[in-house]
Amino acid sequence: YKYWITFIDAHTRFFVVSFLRKKSDAFEAFKAYKAYAENALGAMIKCTLDDKGGEYVSKEWDAYCVQEGIVRKHTETDEPYQNGISERANQTIQAAVTAMLVEAKLPASFWTYAVRCFVHVHNRLPTSSLSGAIPYSLWKKGKKPDLSYFRVFGSLAYVLIRKDKRKALQTHTRKCIFVGYADRVRAWLFYDPATRKFFNSSNAVFDERCFP
Repeated sequence: YKYWITFIDAHTRFFVVSFLRKKSDAFEAFKAYKAYAENALGAMIKCTLDDKGGEYVSKEWDAYCVQEGIVRKHTETDEPYQNGISERANQTIQAAVTAMLVEAKLPASFWTYAVRCFVHVHNRLPTSSLSGAIPYSLWKKGKKPDLSYFRVFGSLAYVLIRKDKRKALQTHTRKCIFVGYADRVRAWLFYDPATRKFFNSSNAVFDERCFP
């Protein structure tokens, strides 16, 4: 991926990030977000605001919004303050991801994992923009987030190898790097430097002071 697009619900301030191979993929990302958000909230999207970037301007996108009853609004060119929520969000994400990669001593190629990890955590913490309310709780209609499984991005983890996957006399764990949280299941996401593969697991011991 080369780009990301951030969708923010104005009421809950819940972030959803989609990754794009090219900017023109933004329209398909919006349609996917619309389906996800409307299903989660039980409400229809009525209005959108964007910065009038070229990726947002197309007859196809306009026609789709007319069909779906969505009012489209754009900020004026070179006036990013008019879309301050999104501008601040992207600046916050970029600064956080840069710091996370530096702290973890990971190359820039891990940027998508850092973005996902940051957004996952950010949505589950109180925000001053909502007077201390939690975006996740508003998005989930009052459900409180579980923070007990949070770990430091890029830290060392000893991940349990399942018994049926172990060879005789093989160690029971493998040294991996924690790079985020699994989608749709309660598990962590790891990178194994030995195999150069990513995988999910819920069985691991962390050393959050060590960044391999």
